[in-house]
Amino acid sequence: MRYAGLLIAFGLTLAGCQKDETIAGVTTPDTVWTLTEMNGVAVTATFTIQFEKDGAVFGQADCNRYRTTQSVPLPWIEFAEIAGTRALCPNANLEMEYYTALDAVETAEIAGPTLLMTGPDVTLTFRSDG
Repeated sequence: MRYAGLLIAFGLTLAGCQKDETIAGVTTPDTVWTLTEMNGVAVTATFTIQFEKDGAVFGQADCNRYRTTQSVPLPWIEFAEIAGTRALCPNANLEMEYYTALDAVETAEIAGPTLLMTGPDVTLTFRSDG
């Protein structure tokens, strides 16, 4: 019986040492990813996304802030329901297109300063701030 307690403690230690295989595990929380293209079209409005270690995701969508979560391992990505502020914006249609695109992405790949998120009919290209 005393070995059972030791095995449980060892298992909990291993669980605490597991590597984060989500996108948050390969980027830092202070990395700001800025959208440069949506479906191959250059984006001039400012859209950003950041990934926290706890699965929290937040960003700026032109004039509104948003937040969501994600927890699936790379190369997959899936966002929970997106919540955000509701300021009236001149680019409201573009913001809605961005949120719809985030909802549709299925995979993510980071190559240097580029983050590429894709889905069946969507491609989002982001660049990091450094």
